[in-house]
Amino acid sequence: PGVKEESVHLARFEKLDDLAEDSPAAAAWERLTAWREEVAILLEAARREKVIGSSLEGGIALTADAALDADRAATGFSGRAFADLFIVSELTEGASPAAAGDWQASAVYPGLRMRFVKAPGTRCDRCWKVTPEADDTGLCDRCRKVLSGLEPAAVAAPA
Repeated sequence: PGVKEESVHLARFEKLDDLAEDSPAAAAWERLTAWREEVAILLEAARREKVIGSSLEGGIALTADAALDADRAATGFSGRAFADLFIVSELTEGASPAAAGDWQASAVYPGLRMRFVKAPGTRCDRCWKVTPEADDTGLCDRCRKVLSGLEPAAVAAPA
């Protein structure tokens, strides 16, 4: 409805102001984005050393941190979503820095320590995450659940 432009590329779109720039969530997202860059450095070092080929073959272990917990609360971002943010298969929280491995201090969250870990298990054929629950069907629990909810014709249809 309404006036249409000659091309969608010429159309102007209204800006959504659903998050105030000075909100706690905006500042939290800035820190989370900067922290993601720190994690990417750990993953790239593992890639250079030929420990992994793809970031989904790895994971991140991290210690508890109150500032990170506050940012999680502000953004509502938690659980397995952090593994997705870093594009890794596993995120182990509450790890002890006394455990084996090279622990790195975070510049974004000064009390936080983190290290690279190789994800245990096998790669899921659908999502490519490395998980211990990937079975002989080649699927992890999450993908099996998703596919079981689809219509049989949709699962059998070629992509």
